[in-house]
Amino acid sequence: MIVSHECQFIFVKVNKTASTSIEIALSQFCGDRDILTRIHNDDEKIRADLGYTGQQNWKASSLYHHVPAGIIRNVVGEAVWKGYFKFCFERNPFDRAISQYYWDTRLGTGSRPDINDYILSLGPKKISKWLLYSEKDEIVVDFVGRYENLLEDLKVVEDRLGFPEPLTMVHSKGQYRENRAHYSEILNEECRARIEKICAREIREFDYRW
Repeated sequence: MIVSHECQFIFVKVNKTASTSIEIALSQFCGDRDILTRIHNDDEKIRADLGYTGQQNWKASSLYHHVPAGIIRNVVGEAVWKGYFKFCFERNPFDRAISQYYWDTRLGTGSRPDINDYILSLGPKKISKWLLYSEKDEIVVDFVGRYENLLEDLKVVEDRLGFPEPLTMVHSKGQYRENRAHYSEILNEECRARIEKICAREIREFDYRW
């Protein structure tokens, strides 16, 4: 999560949407007063090696990396919230569920659990991230980019904020997913139905299809 007073933007970090890679790229343009929440040590090293601004000012603010937009607004105040460009990225929930599975089970020493059984065991907040960027069922950020159109939608952010040069993306955390088949070939009907029920709002809002 980033609150940049330098460039007047707020990046709301949504799980499994290349959000850490985006966060590292955005760090390039951050200043000393900006709030950058802590990321994994390996990713923090990537940021440092690139010479970008690292984690700072987040402890005093009580903000954290996947903090909901409503909490950010309470911390920064209405003037900053209304005046800054607020954005996040969303992902097809069927595809994200698979990515979440591989991330959650990455450290196991034995064989991974069955993917459908695992996803069916997850709570709603683990499957849907709608509440990170909405309040009272209304989206409260100015722009929601799509993971599926990552580079094109990042260009929207670049143009809106007037960065002096394009964002430089790095590849973070993508190495854990083993099965790259389409989600319709991985998830069973029970899994599909549960995700459709829990993620009905974002599926409808962004016209995601099975």
